[in-house]
Amino acid sequence: MPRTEAKRSLKTPPRQARAGLHRRRKSEDVIDAIGLKIVSGELAPGVLLPTETRLAQSLGLSRPSLREGLRALARKGLVDARTRRGTLVNDRLQWDLLDADVLRWIAAAPPDPAFFMDLLDLRVIFEPASARLAASRANPEQILAIENAFEAMAGALPADVEACCRHDLAFHELIVGATGNRLLIRIAAAIHTALLAAFTLSSNARESYENSLNEHWA
Repeated sequence: MPRTEAKRSLKTPPRQARAGLHRRRKSEDVIDAIGLKIVSGELAPGVLLPTETRLAQSLGLSRPSLREGLRALARKGLVDARTRRGTLVNDRLQWDLLDADVLRWIAAAPPDPAFFMDLLDLRVIFEPASARLAASRANPEQILAIENAFEAMAGALPADVEACCRHDLAFHELIVGATGNRLLIRIAAAIHTALLAAFTLSSNARESYENSLNEHWA
């Protein structure tokens, strides 16, 4: 291949590759648009989505892009697509609540008290066990990082509750990281977005943090 043609081939993706990339971006738009509607309750469990033709037209998408997006939503447990019957919105119990997109949509939607109570239950089980493991396994560098995160959290109060929330999340994730347990670390990473939303949405976040600093340090 002549050098000029080689350079051109490196700069310009083949037409098929560009088409595939465009379709993936469009399917991501489908995932976000429909996923948020489902998680927010605008599309309730049991609702049958419009036909592919109508849905594609309403979203301004091609049917291949729509199908790709619906398949992704099905993998996340939000919908169930079947031939001849159509695409049905699944019950919340079938959602993959450790999926990053699902958690992002939950954080962006109006607060769901039931979900945040479930998250609190998870923290009650998860965090003390992680702290016990970290206490026996953490190395000096990890201990220092945890202490620094705590000091940053305390230093952000009372002026900057949002920064305090971020440092609080870092504090807990550093503790989980110090356990060395790959499964615990993966769970912590999965619920990162939901935890940050829970911390930030607390109606009395400033007072809650000021009262709980001693508990964090303990």
